Amino acid sequence: MENSKVIQFLKELNLPLFNENELVEKDIIIFFPGKFQPMTVVDKEQYNKLTIKFGSGTVYCLTDDFIDSVKYPLTFSEKKNIAKLHGIDNFVKSVNPYNPLEMLKNFDQDSTIIIYAVYKNDLNKLKDIKRLTKYNKTSAIPYKDIQSPYIYYIICDEITYTIPSFGKLTDDTVKKALSDTSAKLSELKSRFIYIFGWFNANVFNLIMSKFNQNRGKMIETNKENPMYLVTRTFWNKVYENIKHEDQSRKK
Repeated sequence: MENSKVIQFLKELNLPLFNENELVEKDIIIFFPGKFQPMTVVDKEQYNKLTIKFGSGTVYCLTDDFIDSVKYPLTFSEKKNIAKLHGIDNFVKSVNPYNPLEMLKNFDQDSTIIIYAVYKNDLNKLKDIKRLTKYNKTSAIPYKDIQSPYIYYIICDEITYTIPSFGKLTDDTVKKALSDTSAKLSELKSRFIYIFGWFNANVFNLIMSKFNQNRGKMIETNKENPMYLVTRTFWNKVYENIKHEDQSRKK
C-alpha cells in the first residue's frame, strides 16, 4: 500500500518510475582506504567516527601489501597487527584500496550502497571509479540509487594531533619523528605514544627496525606487566616530568 502511494506521488511529480520490488532499504558499507604506514591515532579516531555514524561492522579499512623499504616499509600483516592494537578487526588487503574490485564482488549492488571515506588529499585516488558522487545523506537513500547503483564518497573530518617539535601529525612528520637518529630512546618512545596513542614494546621494536634502523631494540624487563597499552595522557605526564628534571639539572 505504501509503495502505491509513493508511485502515485512520483507520477504527480512527473518523475520516472521504477520497479516496486526495488523499493527496499539498502545496506550501507564504508570503505576507509589508506597506506597506513603506519596506522596512527588520527586514523583510529577517523575509524571510530565512521563506526559511530554508520554502525559497527559496516566500516572496512582497506590497504595494500606494496612494500618499499623507504616510503612503505610495513607489510600487510604488520599493518594488520597494528590495526588490531587500535581495536580494528575489519582490516582487509586489496591490490587497489581505492578501487577494490575483489572486495566489491562480495556485496550485492542491488541491496548495498558503497561509500568511500577518504582524506581530502586522497580524493583524486578515486578517479578511476565511474558514477562516483558525494554522499550527503544520513539515513534516507537517494531516489536515483533505487534505479541505478552509484558509489559514493565522503571527506573525512579534519582531526588534528601534534608531535612535539614536529608539528601537525602527518605522514611526513611521523616518518621524520620516528627516523630521527639523534633522538634519545626515551624521546622516541614519547613520539611513539603521540603517534599511536598507546605503547607496545613489540611494535616499538618493529617500527624502529623499519624507520630507524640504527637504534637498538627496547627490551621489557617485566614480562608479566609490560608497558602494553599506556595512554597518551599518561605518557604526556611522564614526558613533562622528564623535561622538568632535565631543565632543573641545567640550571
